[in-house]
Amino acid sequence: MRAAHDVDRQALTRMFNVLIDTSVCLDLAQDQRQTPLIDPLITMISHGYVNLLVPRIVLIEFQKNRQRVVERAQRSLSTHFNLVKDAIRKVDGESNEVARGKRIS
Repeated sequence: MRAAHDVDRQALTRMFNVLIDTSVCLDLAQDQRQTPLIDPLITMISHGYVNLLVPRIVLIEFQKNRQRVVERAQRSLSTHFNLVKDAIRKVDGESNEVARGKRIS
């Protein structure tokens, strides 16, 4: 039978090396659907389970594309907010129609 600290020590020796290429890096930065992946990755890195490998060229390309990524993310977020506003207006309009229908009956 192993002690709990022995299991933790063994788990730490099984570090995974994860290589991030430019497209993955840009996708993580600009697509809000990727956000849930970032926190667990940061946790695994901070606990020593993952070693993140980012080649210098990826950093250079990310810097070159940074403004474009920001603009695309802003447009995406704006579109999302507009869809939410439209949905709220639609539901609100339907609620008003139902309320008016009840008053007429």
